[in-house]
Amino acid sequence: MLQDDKKALERHLKLKEVALVEAGNILRSALERALIVEDVQNQNIELKKQMEIYHVYALSDLFVCAFAALWN
Repeated sequence: MLQDDKKALERHLKLKEVALVEAGNILRSALERALIVEDVQNQNIELKKQMEIYHVYALSDLFVCAFAALWN
């Protein structure tokens, strides 16, 4: 009887260990994906900033050309 309880406990502990390893793998994968998402979001923010800067330069060039045309 004690031997059966010991085997049952060992099986239970082994299943628990396997479940913990799997949970660790899932968490690691989720963290890697979250880091990828964060990187992409940061890249998008940077690209939006660059687009705003280029837009300002384009408008400035347009106004300069418009005023130059008016003076000619």
